[in-house]
Amino acid sequence: MPRVTLRMDLILYFYTFFLFLLNFVRIFDNTFWGDEGYSIKLAKMSVSQMVEETAMDVHPPLYYLLIQLLYRCFGNNGMVYHLSAFIPYTIILIVACTVVKKRMGLIPATILVTMSSIMKSAVTYNVEVRMYALAAMLVLVAYIALYDIAKKDEVVSWVVFCVASLGAAYTHYYALISVAFLYLMLAPIAFNNSRIKRVVAAYIATIIGYLPWLMVLVRSFTRTKNNWWLGDIPSIKDCIQFIWDYDWIVKAFIAALVMFVTYQLNIINVGKTDEGGKNRIHISIQLPGKVCMTNEMLWVFAGLISICGTVAVGLGLSYALRPFFIVRYLFPVTAMAYLLFGYCISKMKLKKLWAVILVALILWNDMPVYFDTYKTDKQENTQTKAFLTAVEPAESAVIYTDNLHYGWTILSCYYPNKYVYTENVLDCLNADSSEVWLFLENQLDKETEYVFTSNGYELQEVYDGFFATATCYAYKLNHNNL
Repeated sequence: MPRVTLRMDLILYFYTFFLFLLNFVRIFDNTFWGDEGYSIKLAKMSVSQMVEETAMDVHPPLYYLLIQLLYRCFGNNGMVYHLSAFIPYTIILIVACTVVKKRMGLIPATILVTMSSIMKSAVTYNVEVRMYALAAMLVLVAYIALYDIAKKDEVVSWVVFCVASLGAAYTHYYALISVAFLYLMLAPIAFNNSRIKRVVAAYIATIIGYLPWLMVLVRSFTRTKNNWWLGDIPSIKDCIQFIWDYDWIVKAFIAALVMFVTYQLNIINVGKTDEGGKNRIHISIQLPGKVCMTNEMLWVFAGLISICGTVAVGLGLSYALRPFFIVRYLFPVTAMAYLLFGYCISKMKLKKLWAVILVALILWNDMPVYFDTYKTDKQENTQTKAFLTAVEPAESAVIYTDNLHYGWTILSCYYPNKYVYTENVLDCLNADSSEVWLFLENQLDKETEYVFTSNGYELQEVYDGFFATATCYAYKLNHNNL
């Protein structure tokens, strides 16, 4: 290996390790919100209970199998739960530094590493105890396997493509939609290689592999027909901003994509001419007489169609039926989008210059956002630890809360006690325990305090501050006659 190439590889590895550490330091966190609490709740169930529960929540089970494995191997710990997202993110980095660098070059690998590590959505979902990072990793692997099919057409590439696609489909429904569009583009790519039999085999194998959960999917959507929590529908601008963070990145991506197509079709030819003894850059534009879609172009369009198609299906279903879509459902396509961006840049003139400028601007804009997020996470985690130290209910105690997320999943992450969600805190007067706790969103007023004391309860405010997702007022009630 030439010395310059070796030096650039080492720079990529150290740079990747630096971004890895930025995300790694954030997994030592014990502050969870409602959906994360739901993941932790399912992690503690048996496999059969988990499958039944997640089917009712219309989410596939693969991610929950991963978090169950981590829980059973390493125990009940915040870091363990965050690993369920951090491990897939780490795999993205490894794939970028190995497969992507080898197949596509240093520039796509560097841009993929950068954007998958430091973009706003990545900073959130690389450590969040949800399935989005796993889905992004699997969609990316399927997209890279499609590239190998387009280039080398080896059997192993077809196997990886099918397995990764099925994994994505068993992780999130919008990841299923994303890989479905990749399957749509598989046919023309294979047609160029005269591999129609392999396409048919891949389609049949994938359908058979997904049929067991397809039945569950249909039943679960029937069950939730009249019990659906989504309300608002995002705009196309919201979707674009979620993936790319800034308008200038969107414009840069479009420019790189257009330049890739023009170069592939030889619409723009750049060369040097000798005029009067001086070298001058010569640019000529010529429309192609006949467009020849190479497998390389089909692969690029496959990624673009998958991204746009996922957005279109989500918004289309939402407007046609009911709200079915929120922007975080697009996270599974982000790594694929970043790889596509880097690949287009690697085919441009002055590619090294454009890549350096892009990476520098992304770091300049998003590093401050990262440090703000890290600071906020650290503060919230410190306050949550203080809450858990101050608030220690007895095993026989009953906890009442008027915070919906506390009552839904969060309290079960922190306390094994019996807990009750209520909109009326006076419901705790019917508790059959001598020790009652109230975790409230607002401080008790004097009138409510009087009701408790007149019913024989001694009231003590134990904590006032942040806990898990919000400000919490914790009160301990002891009944004098129990």
